[in-house]
Amino acid sequence: MKQLFRLSLPTLGGGFARIAQLLVLVVLSSVAPGEERSVLVAGFGLLASFSILADAGGSNYILATADSRFGRKTFDRVISLQLASGLLGVFAAWCFLSYASQTPLTVGATMALAGIAISQVIDGSFRAIRAPLLVQRKDHVYGNADLCLFAAKIPIVLSALFLGQVSILWLLPLASLGVAVPVFLTVRKTLRRPAPIPSKLVRGVLEYGVTGGLSAFYSQSPMVVGSLYLAPAQLAVLAIVYRVIQPLELVPGIMSQQLLPRIRIRPGSPWRYWAAFASGGVVTCVIVVLLRAPIEAIFGAPFVPVAVFFIVALSIIPKFGNYALVAYLMGTGRIRIRLSVTIAVGASAVIGSLAVGPMGTIALASVTLASEILLATLIGVVIRKSRRSSAESAIIPKVSRGTQIK
Repeated sequence: MKQLFRLSLPTLGGGFARIAQLLVLVVLSSVAPGEERSVLVAGFGLLASFSILADAGGSNYILATADSRFGRKTFDRVISLQLASGLLGVFAAWCFLSYASQTPLTVGATMALAGIAISQVIDGSFRAIRAPLLVQRKDHVYGNADLCLFAAKIPIVLSALFLGQVSILWLLPLASLGVAVPVFLTVRKTLRRPAPIPSKLVRGVLEYGVTGGLSAFYSQSPMVVGSLYLAPAQLAVLAIVYRVIQPLELVPGIMSQQLLPRIRIRPGSPWRYWAAFASGGVVTCVIVVLLRAPIEAIFGAPFVPVAVFFIVALSIIPKFGNYALVAYLMGTGRIRIRLSVTIAVGASAVIGSLAVGPMGTIALASVTLASEILLATLIGVVIRKSRRSSAESAIIPKVSRGTQIK
């Protein structure tokens, strides 16, 4: 029981971190007035999307490759790369927001968005900072760090909500730094001091970042491409739906990270992993649909059109299963196969989003669901084909040895 509780702490801690993000969205949607509200909510959505797309892959790189030889200098470089890519993501999000909205923001609103942006960069690097803890099987420490982050942020968010001042959100980076820096120093002490830096480190990290970014892009492309076609009010609806539903991916996301080092040791059956994760997706989808009315009440406006909410909620089912399949590919060393598959799905999502963008939010949301189904299909085909090839290569030597004996 104690072991089960420790293993569940990363999911629990991550859940509280997502609650803090949702409360930030509630502040923006309820405190800001009129047109500025739509711009802030759309800006929050774009910042969240680009923080996912610009992830350098540091966390997955550490989880998939770190061993007893992993040293401090390598760790420092991975975190530096993670921070740099996060800042590039913020710049890209700001450019898209400037294009989508012609409404000038007040000083307070600009301070709020800047605080959210910098905080997201730090939080993105925080995942990579804690990754060695999962490799060391210290899952409970990993989860406790997220709980500390929630405790540091929640007073700032609640102050902004009850005082009706979005500008207070500029303090969020201080909360993120206050937790991330001590954890960074603590984790760094557990790593080897005299350890060589792997050759082509940047390339190795970015392989995970590019594949992760492409994997995320098909689910984020409706939001990003939508900023080119939709008015701020429409984009705000899309942003709320995505930011309410997609953070639920935290559960399979963290579970797949915990699974990854274990797959490296004992791969098991990918279909068993997929079935378990997809079943969780079905349960989550049903709960989300049943909670639609309370969610609308929290944000003070109905989801119009409501089909957008249902379509994105339905995409949870294949999305959960895909986390298991992607973890299996990475854990068994098929990172480049994953890259090829995600490039194909990402390209399809971009083309689809650009094609249906003028049709509105329902069409854009449908791209997310279609992309998840396509990804599951392609990964399934690739795994089955590679397993069949491995089985055939194992049989051929036996046949040849038997022929020699005769």
